[in-house]
Parts: sequence; C-alpha cells; structure tokens
Amino acid sequence: HPQLQPIHILAAFIETPEDGSVPYLQNLIEKGRYDYDLFKKVVNRNLVRIPQQQPAPVEITPSYALGKVLQDAAKIQKQQKDSFIAQDHILFALFNDSSIQQIFKEAQVDIEAIKQQALELRGNTRIDSRGADTNTPLEYLSKYAIDMTEQARQGKLDPVIGREEEIRSTIRVLARRIKSNPCLIGEPGIGKTAIIEGVAQRIIDDDVPTILQGAKLFSLDLAALTAGAKYKGDFEERFKGVLKEIEESK
Repeated sequence: HPQLQPIHILAAFIETPEDGSVPYLQNLIEKGRYDYDLFKKVVNRNLVRIPQQQPAPVEITPSYALGKVLQDAAKIQKQQKDSFIAQDHILFALFNDSSIQQIFKEAQVDIEAIKQQALELRGNTRIDSRGADTNTPLEYLSKYAIDMTEQARQGKLDPVIGREEEIRSTIRVLARRIKSNPCLIGEPGIGKTAIIEGVAQRIIDDDVPTILQGAKLFSLDLAALTAGAKYKGDFEERFKGVLKEIEESK
C-alpha cells in the first residue's frame, strides 16, 4: 500500500504477539462477548480493498488520517497523565476515525462496550515505564491467584444449582460499605466454592448491585503462594505483592 492508514494500526492490534499471548484487542472483544473471528475477517476484508501500488513504493508515508490518530493518542496520554503512549491511548484514538468506526459497525462490535472493557482492564494503573503497558499488569495476582470472573466469562465454571439464597446473601455482604467480608464456613465438599463461582457468574452477568458491576473475583492459590519459598521473607514478599495489587486495582 502506498500509505499507512489507520486500518494498518488496527490490523497490528489483531496480530498474535511473538510470545503467543492473547492480543490486547482480542482480549477486549472476547470479554465483551463479541465474535472475534468475525472481527478479524472484517478487518482483513477491508485491508484487501485498499488499492495497491505496483511496483511497491520505496518509502511508505503515513496518511493524514493516521497522523490525526497519533495526535489524538498523544492528547489522551496527557489527559490520563501517563508518561508514555499506551495501547489503549492508540485504540481510543482509532475510535475517533470514521473508517475504523465503520469496521466495528460492520463486525457488529460496539465501540463504547470495548472502551469500557479497556478501562476496566487498565484500572488505576499508570503507564510510567515502557514495560508497564501489558494485558496482565497484575504480576502477583496473575501468578498466585485464579481470576474466577474470567473463568466465568469463558464458560469454564459449572452451573450452580440450589444455592440461590447463599449466593444472594454473599452478594449483599460484599455490597456493604463497611463490614463487607463474607465468611463461608463448613465441611469440605458442601459447596462453599460453588457459592463463590455463583457470585463470579452473577458479576459477569451484571446481576449484582452497581457497586459490584465490573468487579473481579480472585481465588488465592495458597499452594502456589508457598511453593518454592525457601528463604526467609519470600512468602511475605509474595503476600505483600498480592495485597498491594489488590489495593491499587480498587
């Protein structure tokens, strides 16, 4: 192509990273419960429609539209008081471009819903280093805890039957302004974990009070937390890291 267009940046968002991790935009689209395969097809179909130049140009220059996207991304970075331009800055800037809006419309993906997913993923994280912009900024939680809400979103949790009252009671306690720490006590195998899974599913379905909508529910893996903690202070450091990330993600 003779010029770089906004769609080329969008296409870069759907490329699988070298480490094999899930692309940033795929993560957002699937969390919003949209068809990512359809979205990729629409992007590629629009790429093919761009006229090609033969022979290929010696130098590919950015189009005016792409320059506008980059300027908008820089403005968003300053508004959010980040030190570097991050993926979400560029994505939000792309949303201002009419050709990108048309692609999302064609793929039946709601831009406002994707914005919300991006904001939830970012949380209160500030981009103050070049390595801070990742899909999984929660280093300790990603290692030593299981994201129950993400499992519910992916359909990995079994349906919970016969625990409606316990689930509702747990949600009521979690939604309190003070003393919001439910404690489930009982013998192994009576269904304590099932109640938590039911709460996670309710969060994903937005069947919870407003204060809990968009919340994440983690299950701390004590075995992983203590594994390999040979030296004094190893366990304490990990545990403090988990608590710090929970506090910063509020």
